[in-house]
Amino acid sequence: MKLNIGDKVILQTFLGIKIPNDNNIDPQENYWKLVGCTGKVVEAKEKPHPAFPDKGLQLLVKFDNSILDLNLISHNNITNTLWIFETDLSLDNSATLLTNN
Repeated sequence: MKLNIGDKVILQTFLGIKIPNDNNIDPQENYWKLVGCTGKVVEAKEKPHPAFPDKGLQLLVKFDNSILDLNLISHNNITNTLWIFETDLSLDNSATLLTNN
């Protein structure tokens, strides 16, 4: 599914999986805590990541949940954002339902 800037999305997986497969993951990099959380696409890369061309474009997602409150690291200029592969996201249909009612 092609996602666009402004779309409300849900993080379904991170790097293609729902939970980390490594127990030694740095707690500040356990982005799987955000699986199931919603956000909004605010930017998109123009080309796929060269190491992961099958994962689609990377989208900058501004999450509704506070990344800092979850003790996660974000190195982006926009607060509460992470670059997420398009294949890890789905459209948040509940946002569409609310605006259509």
